Amino acid sequence: VQTCALPICFPVTILKVVKIFLVEDSDVYRMALNRLLETCTNYSITSEFSNGSSFVASLDEIDSDSTLIPDLVLLDLYLPDMDGWEILDSIQQKGMTTPVIIISQSSSRADIVRSKNYENVVGYFIKSDFPPNLFDMIHELDPSGAK
Repeated sequence: VQTCALPICFPVTILKVVKIFLVEDSDVYRMALNRLLETCTNYSITSEFSNGSSFVASLDEIDSDSTLIPDLVLLDLYLPDMDGWEILDSIQQKGMTTPVIIISQSSSRADIVRSKNYENVVGYFIKSDFPPNLFDMIHELDPSGAK
């Protein structure tokens, strides 16, 4: 699991648009993430889910159409209807290999350590570190494969 503290400004060299699924119950936080990511033309939140059950339901649709597979999932750990651990279990059960960055209010060491048990989890972002650290983490991950 990565953490990073790079400058927020960097040259855009990725030509492919990175498709991001956002699973976040806070309208304000979803809007803020959209605004942050729209400053970089190669990142796009292509689907937003305000609860875990709608995201899990979308996994069946993704199974039937591989063009829908996101390059990255930004996952809130604590949602009103289910927690991120249940969602991560569903992702694993489906065999989805998309990288996941957890976004959470929780700075609990137990949550951070538990996140390392999931192969897909490539970062753990504490919301109070918003915005530059998340942007840097996404860029450092570079889900498009371009550097």
